[in-house]
Amino acid sequence: MRQDELLLALSAVDLALEACPGWGEIKQIAGAYPIDLDGYQLSPGQQAVMVMWRIFSVDSEGQRTAPDVEEEPADVIVASLEAFRASLDEHVLVDGELDLDSIRSLFEMAQAAGED
Repeated sequence: MRQDELLLALSAVDLALEACPGWGEIKQIAGAYPIDLDGYQLSPGQQAVMVMWRIFSVDSEGQRTAPDVEEEPADVIVASLEAFRASLDEHVLVDGELDLDSIRSLFEMAQAAGED
């Protein structure tokens, strides 16, 4: 998948999540921990989608299930992003409330990993 296609796909998921309770707060957290993607600064929404998609695309044995964006075709990436978007509510809500402290920790770890 080309970088411009990936960025468009991330933006599309971000737009679809605008109606999700707390998505704006998640984007604010993402914006506080900027990540550079091969020389391109992601928007807070793109970054929120990318980080959370990667984190939540792990199976019960801890193996990554998200497809490799550099090796897989665009339709596979888009399908994986859509599956992530559809399941987001069950991953970020605790008793109907956002667990913002945990989400903030995820972005701190993602930013630190990107600096290595």
